[in-house]
Amino acid sequence: MAGKEVVFEVKVNSVKEQQDAQLNDDFVKKVSNDEYQTVDEYKASIRESLLEQKQATAEQQMEEDALQNVVDSSQFKLSRNGLSVRYNQMVKQYTDQAKTYGMTFTQMAQANGMSEPSFKEYIYATVKEAAKRELTVEAIAAKEGLDQLTDEDRELFAQDNGMSKDTLVSMYGQENADEYVLQDKVMRYLAENADNEAENPAAVSERVLETTEAASEEGSEAADTTEAASEESSEAADTTEAASEESSEAAQTTETASEESSEAADTTEAASGESGEAAQTIEVSSQAE
Repeated sequence: MAGKEVVFEVKVNSVKEQQDAQLNDDFVKKVSNDEYQTVDEYKASIRESLLEQKQATAEQQMEEDALQNVVDSSQFKLSRNGLSVRYNQMVKQYTDQAKTYGMTFTQMAQANGMSEPSFKEYIYATVKEAAKRELTVEAIAAKEGLDQLTDEDRELFAQDNGMSKDTLVSMYGQENADEYVLQDKVMRYLAENADNEAENPAAVSERVLETTEAASEEGSEAADTTEAASEESSEAADTTEAASEESSEAAQTTETASEESSEAADTTEAASGESGEAAQTIEVSSQAE
């Protein structure tokens, strides 16, 4: 058909336009495969799922913190030879892992943002911390009678990690799997028996509300005090104005007396001096107010 004119006939089955999704009942039914019929049902399910996730995360963190607190408050006598053996094993694991990616140990250290010496220090610190945690778990398990693992313990740990007991054993081997199960069992025990110092959120909200109400009452009292002070200032202003009016009247009387006689004028001058002193007194009093 090269070089020849060709006419193609096509059938358009549909024409679609991309649009933003609308959160409504129809959308909910579609995305949930009819599991939820309304938007409110869908939102409630999402809220419940988020709460479960947060609760699980909080419980895991509490278990981890409980074990770490015991480790931090304990004293250890660690075998250097034992640490060296574990350290060398981990260095070999990292070296082998680097080879699978076509890298050297040094390049892997750089990929983790560290030099080779710093990376080795990090590995040794990790091995040391792991040894402390292992000894702590074994000591607590022996003391509290938790060292006898059951299939129920293994199944519980496996389910929490999204797998079956058989899958757990096949992935890590029986010995390593039991170490993980024992640590999880001890951490649960510590979390259940630890003193939880976390404050109830409801109590926090109640305390904040009380503080807010107290602040509001103090603000109201301050407003009342300000209003009272304002009233006192107004009264003082009225008193000053009245005194000023009395001085004006005294001045008018003095002027009249001055016209009648010179002797009265002398008297008037003395009265005027007194009025000046009174005016000064009024002015000082006004400044004080």
